[in-house]
Amino acid sequence: MKDAILSPEAPPRALRALPGPLPRWFPPLAGAALGAVFLLAAAAKGADPHAFVEQVESYRIVTGAGARAFAYALVPIEAALGTSLLLGLFRRTGMLASALLLLFFIGVTAYGWSQGRIEGCGCFGVLATRGPGEVIVEDVLLLALAGLALLPVRAGKRAAAICEPNENPPLPSAEGSGRSAAEQRPLARALPANEKWQGPRSRQRNSLRARVLIVLACGIAAVVFEIASPALPIDDYVTTLRPGRKVEELDLGLEEGEPRMVALIDIKSDRIRETTSALNALASQPGVPKEVAFASAGEQERGAFFWNHGPLFELREAPAASMRPLYRKLPRFFLVGGGRVLRVWNDRPPSVSELASLLSSIKNKEHPATGAAGEKG
Repeated sequence: MKDAILSPEAPPRALRALPGPLPRWFPPLAGAALGAVFLLAAAAKGADPHAFVEQVESYRIVTGAGARAFAYALVPIEAALGTSLLLGLFRRTGMLASALLLLFFIGVTAYGWSQGRIEGCGCFGVLATRGPGEVIVEDVLLLALAGLALLPVRAGKRAAAICEPNENPPLPSAEGSGRSAAEQRPLARALPANEKWQGPRSRQRNSLRARVLIVLACGIAAVVFEIASPALPIDDYVTTLRPGRKVEELDLGLEEGEPRMVALIDIKSDRIRETTSALNALASQPGVPKEVAFASAGEQERGAFFWNHGPLFELREAPAASMRPLYRKLPRFFLVGGGRVLRVWNDRPPSVSELASLLSSIKNKEHPATGAAGEKG
């Protein structure tokens, strides 16, 4: 066996096919799984980059411009790494890079936990909310997967046959057989004059170039996405506030019953005067559901807000941890009724006519006989 491997007739690939504990399909599958995880994490972070910047700042390791630069740089890095693992490009190097990145995440999470930070890491946005202990366990499992993928694999049948000593005598060479090398070589397919024949190595180089270009394109696309995402209408998909959601799942303490107009506001925002005026105009109209607003503000701040702006609606305090998953940017408004979220608006509340039309359609759905009788009369 040893002589056969070290013999000059044995191809170099046989040296890389030594028997190992894992099947040959495991490294590609492990790479694809890790790649999917990193791509999902990059998409979740890029969909709400401002929230991820806040998550980075909450660890108090880097703040300000440093936290913003790190948060925006991590998204394309994860996207490029995930794409590389999915395509099998430099798989071992990608696995090592994944392991180092996971070790970094574990260290940062453990540091934040030691400093009393018990909120989730924000790795997957609002898609998954976990405590620091769960995050560390999850990263350790992914790290173990990357480590297993770096172990030797079992040789396939063809590679095993190459590694085994050959009992049959070698075929005579071209010189001994009297046949030219061209006669022993398989005949190539006739090609047109303007078409160049490409051997296996040429095709391999072209495949490598194509995969490298795809990885670079995904990294650039991730940068464009995280810059453009705040203006994209994807709030219903990347936040926990969307039509059809149960009111009790919002963790705001809203009472179920009659329809109610709810606003999520920032009383320190430059637009708070405009937002308050719009809500006051809506509250002054007859037939409009009762309004209630939520803000991450203490009693003194809310008292100053009432004194300076004179709102006609109720203002309640909401913990930042409960309120943050409900928006990407403030203000945000939604109508609740029957224990569920009926409609959501971003940036501005609905007009009186829009709200009246929506309430009328809801009433007709709840009481179809009454609505039909009213239309007939």
